[in-house]
Amino acid sequence: MDFITRLFGGERPAPVRHEVGITVQVVSDTAPQAPDVGPVTPTPDGRGWVLNPRAPFHITLTATTGEVASAVRAILDDPEAHSRDKERSLLGLLLRHNFRVAELDVYLSTWRPRLEADVARRLEAHPEWVSASEPDRADIHAEVEAAALEGLPLRPRDDLRVLFMDQPADLTADDVLLSRYPFDALHLYLEHGGVACPILRIPADDFRRPAFDQLVELGLACRGTELDLEAVLETLTLKDMTDLVNDLDHPRFTRRAKATAWLLELDDLRARIGSRVSLRERFQLCGLPADVGPIDPAALARAWRWGEQVCRLLEETWYGNRAAMAQLAYEDALTWKVALADDCCPACVESVGKQVVSRSSGALTSPVPAHLGCTCRLDVARMR
Repeated sequence: MDFITRLFGGERPAPVRHEVGITVQVVSDTAPQAPDVGPVTPTPDGRGWVLNPRAPFHITLTATTGEVASAVRAILDDPEAHSRDKERSLLGLLLRHNFRVAELDVYLSTWRPRLEADVARRLEAHPEWVSASEPDRADIHAEVEAAALEGLPLRPRDDLRVLFMDQPADLTADDVLLSRYPFDALHLYLEHGGVACPILRIPADDFRRPAFDQLVELGLACRGTELDLEAVLETLTLKDMTDLVNDLDHPRFTRRAKATAWLLELDDLRARIGSRVSLRERFQLCGLPADVGPIDPAALARAWRWGEQVCRLLEETWYGNRAAMAQLAYEDALTWKVALADDCCPACVESVGKQVVSRSSGALTSPVPAHLGCTCRLDVARMR
């Protein structure tokens, strides 16, 4: 994405009787749109690839090839693509090639033990923990976990719970599915929870309709006469159920369970439902085929959400690098200061929040981004 900064300056003109005039002089020095972050470079040990060796904060991919690293770099460098499109393309590469981000691995391995220790300490000190029921303990644990995550001094702004708690133990668990089904189809399937998803109404004019039609073709969803009638009834109100059998002598429907049980005894129930609602526009996700192995769609969905967070971190950090380098490219600037550290994390407030970069110091190096997902910004503080 382009990073453009405009510096405004000017003087107020002398007041003129019966007129109010303001003259604004605009000084616009456009920095290079794509700072040179250097070529994709192998690490000294040959186990990884640095995507941006000349940037303030390096991004290093491991467990992959130079070809995949270059493909990731090309996505991040695309000036025309929206950040969401970049993140989706990156997710496709991550899931297919199972690369790792070295800086993220270091972050998680460093802070996870401290996080777990803090959660344990908070649970032990919680006044309700010992006597709480299992459901209440789950609620307490969620509260304590959120507080412990918020207490981490160094943290990206992304979903820390997903990054720490949903990291998959096996990155290759979905490889067999990705070899059989298109990425976009699987993404839609998992996004809606797989077989646990209730019946969805997707009319013909819904932009998602072609994607759900594809799920049916792939055997990942069904519709029409293949729908489970009990599941269809769950989408109807008690009034809708009553209207289905107005021509019959039936008990008064006051409870959904009893109404459903009574209706399921009717031999012509499918025809009755079809006469009132379009079953073609209702879709039900199916279970995964048995020959792909014991895959839990819910666990897989969590793993993909983790992957989405990783790709968001990559895109945000790439943007932060380019933004900082673009600021340093202004030849008329003499000093720069770090801004927005308070909005990032305590570690940035402590380490880079008050730093000033001066042209007189020699080689210009930005202190930000200071970590993955760092939202600190480098601003011009003084011009020539």
